[in-house]
Formats: sequence, C-alpha cells, structure tokens
Amino acid sequence: MRRYTSFRGEKEEAEFWDTHDSTDFQSELEEDRETVFERRSPGMIYCLGCSYCLEGLTEHRCPECGRGFDREDSATFTRDPKHLQVRRVRRLLSFVMIGLVLLFSVLIFFVIAASRIFTFGWF
Repeated sequence: MRRYTSFRGEKEEAEFWDTHDSTDFQSELEEDRETVFERRSPGMIYCLGCSYCLEGLTEHRCPECGRGFDREDSATFTRDPKHLQVRRVRRLLSFVMIGLVLLFSVLIFFVIAASRIFTFGWF
C-alpha cells in the first residue's frame, strides 16, 4: 500500500484523501509526544494592565502593553487574569454611574433655572 506522506503537492494529497481513509494507515502511524498546547498552571503570572501571560519572558516588561513587572513584587502582576476582567467591568460601571449623576445634575439645574426664569417673568 502507498505511504500517505509521499505527495508532490497539495492537489495530489487532496485527491488521495478524497478516496482514502486515515484508518487504513493505522499501522504506520506513530504517537507524537511533543506538547502542542499547555494548560495554564496556577503558578503563572499575568500582566495587571492587559492580562498577558508573563511566563518565560526575559525582559521585565509586558510585550503587549509595556507595563513593567517584578517577579519578586506580587503587587506588579496577578495570578488570576479573571480578577482583572471583573475589576475592569466595575471601573467601567463606576465611570458610567458618575457620568449619569453629572448628566442628571446638569438637567436638574437647567429645569430649576428655567422654572425660576419663567416664574419671575424674565422673558
């Protein structure tokens, strides 16, 4: 039987696999022990600014956002990037609430000012 790895191009390979099944070659397959995906361990550290994984970096600066960090100072990084997302949502909501309070304060001021102007007949 023809080995499935000896193709001259993608077209030939596509035509071959259209008519064959990978189970026909089980005896020729070898187990690949190379790690492709690595799970995040609880010991990993993440950037406080953007949640970028800082493991394995030689420079003490986040390549994503440029924020500095020190492995000896736990105040410069986090071990739980989900915590940062919650903090960002809370910060956004607080800005929205402050904006709404300011907007309603201005509206109330204009309503009171307009009612006084029309009450005293300044127009």
